[in-house]
Amino acid sequence: MERHYGETLVTVPARPVLALEGARPNPPVSELFAAFTLVDPGTARIAPLGSSWRQVRAWQLSGLEAGQYMHRLKGTTDLAPGVYLLRLAFEKAVLVRRVIVLT
Repeated sequence: MERHYGETLVTVPARPVLALEGARPNPPVSELFAAFTLVDPGTARIAPLGSSWRQVRAWQLSGLEAGQYMHRLKGTTDLAPGVYLLRLAFEKAVLVRRVIVLT
């Protein structure tokens, strides 16, 4: 005997996309992390850019698998207070988010 109980909704997760969620926390208190997602294995490059888009520092992150990451950008003295643009480069894509460092 066949029974019907109404509709059933199924959520199918979408394929992850390359994403730069930005800095966590923003503004930072003592440490600053870049939160990002890679969809393929490879090498990512993270760089905070200061005034006039000048690169302040850079990290080349090799051998990463697809997935979510939190990379430490700042301790208490690594970046001076100011407004930065956080740049993530992966393969041919470049993503940018604004970051504010207060102390």
